[in-house]
Amino acid sequence: DRSWEVICKKSRKQVPGKEFSFPEDVTGVITEVHDDSRILEFSRVIDDLYLDRNAHVPLPPYIKRSDEEMDSSRYQTIYAKETGSVAAPTAGLHFTDEILEKLKGKGTEILEVTLHVGAGTFFPVRSENIEDHKMHTEEYFISQHVSDKLNEAKRAGKRITAVGTTSMRTLES
Repeated sequence: DRSWEVICKKSRKQVPGKEFSFPEDVTGVITEVHDDSRILEFSRVIDDLYLDRNAHVPLPPYIKRSDEEMDSSRYQTIYAKETGSVAAPTAGLHFTDEILEKLKGKGTEILEVTLHVGAGTFFPVRSENIEDHKMHTEEYFISQHVSDKLNEAKRAGKRITAVGTTSMRTLES
């Protein structure tokens, strides 16, 4: 795609018509302004291959350094499979293959969903009244098989555990 919704620093200075330069002679121009983001129109299609070569890992704001090569695995869950999330669901960053195997060994059934964390993860609540806070969307997919298993567990009174609030919202939806 050539149009991307982007988050930028110093957003008041990011106005329509402002142009940016990117690697491989790619340029981008701001075409729209939204409350917390901008629409950037690139001079060419930006695909996964381009991102693999040139993109940076978005680090949490409390980490005061540039991203490093190891961050692409450090800030990704071990069960990530699909492209599309703005950031990793951080509550799952501590899981390792070994931990998941131990849980399975104790009888825990692990069901997988696809969850794409939205841009809202980077924006604090700024309004006095929580009802005035703009929630950003998040995409998810739960297969029919997983949905059936969850509903069956719920009917049977079994415990269902979601790791993190984003995962919980997915299951609640």
